[in-house]
Amino acid sequence: MPERGWNSCSFETPARRGRKSFFRTSSGFRSVLASTTLGGFRSFGLTDWDERYRAGGHSPAEPHPLLKTIADTGTPGDALDLACGAGRHGIYLAKQGWRVTAVDASREGIRVLHRRAHDAGVEIDTVVADLESGEFHIKVNAYDLICVFYYLQRDLFEPIKKGVRKGGLFVGAIHIIDDEPDSHPMNPKYLLEPGELKALFSGWQIAHYHEGRHGGAEHKHRDAEIIARCTT
Repeated sequence: MPERGWNSCSFETPARRGRKSFFRTSSGFRSVLASTTLGGFRSFGLTDWDERYRAGGHSPAEPHPLLKTIADTGTPGDALDLACGAGRHGIYLAKQGWRVTAVDASREGIRVLHRRAHDAGVEIDTVVADLESGEFHIKVNAYDLICVFYYLQRDLFEPIKKGVRKGGLFVGAIHIIDDEPDSHPMNPKYLLEPGELKALFSGWQIAHYHEGRHGGAEHKHRDAEIIARCTT
């Protein structure tokens, strides 16, 4: 497959506003935010996510700057949006002409996605599935782009790499361990080690990799961001 036009990626990631967010992990989208009242890590289960979406607690409509850069400059193809939530990334891709499959465990999140997609005048194939339970299988050599934002399930990386076609991309941003005293408490089980995300894509062409701190005074966290191209 020919190169798809993403050899050079130059952009600035704007500072994220301080707001309480929920980091989706495997099996039911547990939160890894710490409870300030209990002093530990509280579980935020699938029912909680459904209630949050039902109450209008959606993710922002704007896509992550990494994905926006790719969608604006790359040739549209087949895209897979894993742990898609309310669909901000999949909808943006579809508006740029991509054929999108979006997967999430929350039926309410998918319902919001469908409403947003209808309002945007685009169509997206959706799957309600718990990724950790193996309810969704990534097809081999099926996608020109796979994206994951703020969801960590380590055993997904090998299927992701097998699912991306030669010349295609993985785009993602995931929280990593942050030992700074002002960092927002998060369960280390669901955090990457520094450098881990880049190492997972050893052998791929790394078009962009950055680790940095974001967030406001009450919610500082460190993220790893990557754009990696499959070359084999």
